Amino acid sequence: MSTISIGWATRPAMYKIPSEYVAKKYNLSVGEEYKVYVHGIFQVKDVDGAEVYFICEFEDGRCCYADPQYIRFIDGGPEACE
Repeated sequence: MSTISIGWATRPAMYKIPSEYVAKKYNLSVGEEYKVYVHGIFQVKDVDGAEVYFICEFEDGRCCYADPQYIRFIDGGPEACE
């Protein structure tokens, strides 16, 4: 297994909480959107392929990894899949 981390200029985004697991871990509500700051991309690669996650920070300073499909950038720049 290998990993790659790519940093970039921090961008504000909304993170939609995808599951009960994430909701419980961060004491948030499933399906609600919370403002985060995206600091970079983290990629995990193994024999089954690669998975990509954003490295995010909540406004209160807690950090998490987020699947790009649950991130909506709010700064007017390009979206994750562009």
